[in-house]
Amino acid sequence: MATPKELSDRYLKISALRLEQAQEELEARKDYSQASENAWSAVAEAVKACGVRRGWNHYHHGLLRDISTQVSLEFGRPRLRELFAYADSIHNNFYEHRFDREEVQFYLDRCRELLDILDALSQSPQRRFTPGTAEQENRLERLTRYDQRKEIDAALDIDDLPPVQPEG
Repeated sequence: MATPKELSDRYLKISALRLEQAQEELEARKDYSQASENAWSAVAEAVKACGVRRGWNHYHHGLLRDISTQVSLEFGRPRLRELFAYADSIHNNFYEHRFDREEVQFYLDRCRELLDILDALSQSPQRRFTPGTAEQENRLERLTRYDQRKEIDAALDIDDLPPVQPEG
């Protein structure tokens, strides 16, 4: 049975690998589109790590935005929301192929900054948060409502999953 910490740690390992791959795609292969996708993937995995530690739903793109917004509000870190928007932009480049090398590196650096913040915050206990608006209440409801995928995650045997980075 996977604990939230075990699942979170796995997401963080995948995140680190994807960030490394993004830089490699940019520098060695000059594949700006794939570098953009790997940068987004690194962010998505780190956001999921934050969410799973808190018992929140994290199963689609909109929930990743909700997690980043909620964590930003809980910790009083508005920069987190701004950096998530940069990550969203680099994700869009995977489909649109419009960024040159310099732009991809700029966005990749913003993703790295976001990952540093998320890494620190994913290890921090959840802070007390009282919603002040209907939008904040709705966000918390989306993050905390019952989703049977949480039970599936809890039933995972981490040791039976394939390695994060295949050997060879």
